[in-house]
Amino acid sequence: MITKLKKIASLLTIILFIVSCNNSQNNSTKEKELAVKEKELMAKENSLLSKENELLKKEMQSNKDKSSDSQIEEKGTYYCSPLIYNPKVLANPDSNSVHPDWKGSEVGTAWSIIVSKKITNNQGVFLYGDLYSPRGGKMEHSPFYFIYSEWSCSK
Repeated sequence: MITKLKKIASLLTIILFIVSCNNSQNNSTKEKELAVKEKELMAKENSLLSKENELLKKEMQSNKDKSSDSQIEEKGTYYCSPLIYNPKVLANPDSNSVHPDWKGSEVGTAWSIIVSKKITNNQGVFLYGDLYSPRGGKMEHSPFYFIYSEWSCSK
């Protein structure tokens, strides 16, 4: 009787081992399939982000092309709103001179500037004026410089 029990126990152990091996192979296959699907989804997401980026660049270029350089003359007051969500606020008429108070700025599309002049130099075309919050207040340390292509202006 004890021998039969030992044989049965051994058979059960072998069966459990075989079943667990099959399960781990199935799990491994499923994990590999999930990893492949995840990579495919990430590639699709990256592709969509690239396309969205291209569309935004085209839209910015289109907006820039629509607004001629004669839109703002050297003198006069113009009212401008951002074309992009987070336009740069600059300390100088140079696209790399982000104002120290505005690094990582949170200028949204509801902000505005009142421009007193346009500056063209070897760095590009810039606007010079006062920045106003959506609540209507003029920001401290105004006036600032802004990249012309990031704003839409009218008299």
